[in-house]
Amino acid sequence: MLTLRRPAGRQLWLAALVFGLPYYANAGTRFLIPASPFVSLALALTFANFENLLLVLTLAHAISCWPSVAKRYCGATTWRVNTIPLKGALRIEPEDAFISSRSQQYNESRMIDRLVPPGEKVFTFGQLADAYTLHEIVVGYQGAFNETTRDILWTPLFASFQPTRALTFRFPPRELRAVRVVQTERARDAQWGVSELRIMDGKNELERSPAWRLRAHPNPWDVQMAFDNNPVTRWRSWQVAEPGMFIEVDFGQTQKLDAVVVDSAGEGNQTKIKLEGMDARRQWATILGQPEETENPAGVNLRRAASEELKARGIHYLLVEKGDFRSEDFLLYSGLWGMKCIGEWNSAAWLYHIE
Repeated sequence: MLTLRRPAGRQLWLAALVFGLPYYANAGTRFLIPASPFVSLALALTFANFENLLLVLTLAHAISCWPSVAKRYCGATTWRVNTIPLKGALRIEPEDAFISSRSQQYNESRMIDRLVPPGEKVFTFGQLADAYTLHEIVVGYQGAFNETTRDILWTPLFASFQPTRALTFRFPPRELRAVRVVQTERARDAQWGVSELRIMDGKNELERSPAWRLRAHPNPWDVQMAFDNNPVTRWRSWQVAEPGMFIEVDFGQTQKLDAVVVDSAGEGNQTKIKLEGMDARRQWATILGQPEETENPAGVNLRRAASEELKARGIHYLLVEKGDFRSEDFLLYSGLWGMKCIGEWNSAAWLYHIE
């Protein structure tokens, strides 16, 4: 705080505040890292004119960080250096042997490089030590593509993800240019998801046409997943459901229809929807305010469908660790998944190839 007396100090603090803003969106200590260089410079600036004192502080800092000293004030589970590995630091103990004895994920990364062809992506549910592999690691929670892929793999494993609810809007036959399914409920903690949206004329589903124009709000980028006839993919809002969200299909011309069916998962039971239609004069009106709900059990092998979708997305390899949710399912039912286990490390991680 003493640096606030100087113009340079005030500039450093301003930079620290700007780069520290992400911390307030996710209160994890690592989000303070972008601000730490500016705070460090401000701290050093405080003692810039006191060279002797700066030397004493540096020495005190070195002593306080020594492993035998740090354990006196750090908790037992605090992440820190516990010993000084002199043999490893001096390369008396080979680097590979040193890291291998201390890191499970290092061994997993090396296994990937041995068994996976160059250029192939590998999906993992959790973080991997990917600095030690030449392959691109698709971590399940790092990025929209990754999260969607994880969602696809979880659909066969968790009943709440499976499209077991059929929400049907039935009405007298009419000519409509477009239909829109609209969210009307504000959920407590659930997203809105649609596995499939079907337009019906009697018992027949209207054949989907390249002339159809699909829209969704929010997340317009994934709307096609509600029209791909795949039970393991779904459009999701990726934010808590609230009134005004919608999925819309414009046929490009008027079509005769008498029902709209929305296949969705059980986890969306907090959400409520209505159906709107656009007539030939391009006027929107509510058709029905509430659908009929029926059970819609999956009639296909969801595990195989998930594997096929991963292949379509360019992922042919999967690393599953023992601590991952339902990790045993991949080993027990690898045949149903259409996968083959091609590598294992210490009964703690398995590498699968999607055949």
